[in-house]
Amino acid sequence: MRAVIFDAGKVLLDFDYSVVRVALALRAEREVPDLFSSPLVHYIEGIHVGKISCTQLWCHFRDVYAYRGSFTEFEQDICYSFQPISRGLEVLDEMLDYDQVKVAILSDNHHLCTRWMAKVMPQVFHADVIVLSQEVGFVKPDPRIYRATLEQLAIAPQDCIFIDDRQNNIETARSLGIQTLHHQCWDETYRGLSHFLA
Repeated sequence: MRAVIFDAGKVLLDFDYSVVRVALALRAEREVPDLFSSPLVHYIEGIHVGKISCTQLWCHFRDVYAYRGSFTEFEQDICYSFQPISRGLEVLDEMLDYDQVKVAILSDNHHLCTRWMAKVMPQVFHADVIVLSQEVGFVKPDPRIYRATLEQLAIAPQDCIFIDDRQNNIETARSLGIQTLHHQCWDETYRGLSHFLA
């Protein structure tokens, strides 16, 4: 038995936080800064590890930036730039069909994104194991999120391969004995994945 561990962002779905900022700004009466700048980074990081709720983030935008949208509109704005990556989902579907391959999703995620994925790319939730930062309380490259994934898979690290677009996330996985693919394009990643499964 082997396991393929997929990151979500930039592997299975695309996003652009600068586009999200513009969408939020259109309903705000005060200037909305870059989402990872010092005024907001505490809230953005907090929502990804479940310390700040989606409602609290919406209220913060209403109070600080005079955001005038409803919670439903806020959810739409936060998810505005999300787009499924069709080739990534095709590969995910292929892996889900293999009897001797377990599939895991390991993603830095918040509840608004999770709800969006459930509507638009539900096959993600057919994976054998789903480890989301919002549920476990830490994000990549914290080794604990990888260990939580390995524990749920119950497969030796060397029999797992992790696909992610960020080098620091790849390095941590590799340090734990997990095989890795630094994702840049699906043609190259698929060749590496095929080699791993051969």
